[in-house]
Amino acid sequence: MALEGPIGERIRIYRKRRGLSQQELAGLVHRSESWLSQVERGIRSVDKLSVLIDVAKVLKVNVETLSGQPFSLAPNGDPNSTASPRSSAHSAPTRGSASRRRPPAPFAISSA
Repeated sequence: MALEGPIGERIRIYRKRRGLSQQELAGLVHRSESWLSQVERGIRSVDKLSVLIDVAKVLKVNVETLSGQPFSLAPNGDPNSTASPRSSAHSAPTRGSASRRRPPAPFAISSA
């Protein structure tokens, strides 16, 4: 059954369905009880995909159900990529193709 509402409400509902206290769930996902309380009340967001995945695993729901958003990773692990597993970036190199590859772009760090 899909639930409506913000992610914090969904976490609270599924946590209670599993019979877990805030302290228990927070400990299982290596977060503080205060953090979980703030998430459930909508004061704070779950800002890391890894934490959302951990919460979903502990609550035994999929990420889509918990977030209310479609969720899938591309074959290369990039959620924004639409490349297929056999795209040119993943295919075997051809003669002379190594010289045409660009080096990876450096990370940009903003001072904002």
